[in-house]
Amino acid sequence: MPTIAQFQGIIIYMYWAEHGVARLHAIRGDEEAVFAIETGDVIAGDMSKKAKKAVKAWIVLRREALMENWRRGRNGLPFERIPGPDQ
Repeated sequence: MPTIAQFQGIIIYMYWAEHGVARLHAIRGDEEAVFAIETGDVIAGDMSKKAKKAVKAWIVLRREALMENWRRGRNGLPFERIPGPDQ
């Protein structure tokens, strides 16, 4: 699982072979959720309200870089690391 970011105890990663809606995965402890990049909505799984809020805010802040990573993955290219919200 290629990690693209880490912040506030949350690990963000993407998969190369995923299709459909541009998405990312977030893990914090035993919680895991999948977020749509374009909307920030949770499309699978669940996390605490605080963790979801942090991930959604980060998606808004880094949406352009996240979409570029999604395109890179779809083209078989390695993902780039993306800074956390406070970097």
